[in-house]
Amino acid sequence: LADAQDGSGLNNANFATPIDGDYPRMQMYLWNVTDFLLSFDAPAELAGTYAAALSTYGPLLDTAVIAELVLVEGPGGVNDACGVLQNAADLNGKEALIDRGNCFNSDKIRTAQAAGAIGVIMVQNEPGPPFQMVGNSSGIEIPSIMITQELGNQIKDILATQSLTVQLLDEGPARGFDSDFA
Repeated sequence: LADAQDGSGLNNANFATPIDGDYPRMQMYLWNVTDFLLSFDAPAELAGTYAAALSTYGPLLDTAVIAELVLVEGPGGVNDACGVLQNAADLNGKEALIDRGNCFNSDKIRTAQAAGAIGVIMVQNEPGPPFQMVGNSSGIEIPSIMITQELGNQIKDILATQSLTVQLLDEGPARGFDSDFA
């Protein structure tokens, strides 16, 4: 029995080899990949480099991408990109900041991509670490990452009063998706 993307653990795999005649079992866990970095030069309260979880959607980045960051706006002030975007034109050539929840992450990324976004930063919708987004990546051609709720809220507070430029850079080895793809 081989369990791919087993949800009972993180960042590992195991293989049990019982005596002859019994069935072996392999568990390959999801990975909390944080070799992907984003950084801000300004403002001072946000300046620095932050770890993020790289998704399995879209391409790897061979070089750093520097772009303006735009918070998506949906009906009723919702920032989850599950419906028609009120500020779709503002996303062209920029990084989209999107809240997790209410629909598939892959659909959110496709929505931002259709509006011309060059990448997506997904904000975790609960406290705790970001995780690697996995699923149907069909048609997704832009990179995406997930950040913590705490960092996302800090970014949104700053975006309410000023524009931000973000730099995305993959600092890790070749993308290891999770243990069953490694």
